[in-house]
Amino acid sequence: MSARRSVFLCGFSGGGKSETGRILAVRLGLEFIDIDEAVEAELGMSIPDAFDTVGETEFRTVEREAIGTAGRAGIRVIALGGGAVAERGTLEYIKRRGLVVYLRVSPETAFMRLQDSYRRPKLNGTSRGAAKSTDDLRAAIVALMAEREPFY
Repeated sequence: MSARRSVFLCGFSGGGKSETGRILAVRLGLEFIDIDEAVEAELGMSIPDAFDTVGETEFRTVEREAIGTAGRAGIRVIALGGGAVAERGTLEYIKRRGLVVYLRVSPETAFMRLQDSYRRPKLNGTSRGAAKSTDDLRAAIVALMAEREPFY
């Protein structure tokens, strides 16, 4: 990287942001920050528990603060949560602070990667269990992707 700027990885859940971020950070010799992990550490609970306990609004506030902290703390590779860039001001902030890379995933690939996941409260309607059926999960993925695509 000729310009020394942080790299922000964004995209839908199951898009490989965390895995890609870890690999990229090693190759660039930079620190890696996973915002979902930072939020879980700050709240002392998993993302599904946070949605249940403090609600999405508070979760997004803590997420936004974690992104700000990570963005100000030096040159890093930062994997954002799937919905982070859809939050007001976040996309503009990360564009000013670094290079934004969108890792695009098809709905079918997202489904294959997420079908056994209980950690996606925005997809399964509850933080405690999988969608009622594979058709429900597929429909939830397609709908949430369509909602977030303009921000990616």
